[in-house]
Amino acid sequence: MVEPSPLHVLLAVMRRKWRDGDEDGAVSLAKAAAPYVHPRAPAARPAPDLAQVSDDELDELDGGGGAGAADGGAA
Repeated sequence: MVEPSPLHVLLAVMRRKWRDGDEDGAVSLAKAAAPYVHPRAPAARPAPDLAQVSDDELDELDGGGGAGAADGGAA
């Protein structure tokens, strides 16, 4: 017999409490289970200050295509 994981137990009891009308109990268990079901997205990195970056360096960051590369070179 495979033992249930802690998450499985939390979800099973949460569903039972919801079905039985214990909304507060179900919400409490939902909060406990949420990090396991919905992992957090990685924190966004702040945008760099591009004012001090040269055009050549920007071109390198952009894949080396240079200005107008995406539209065939027309600027």
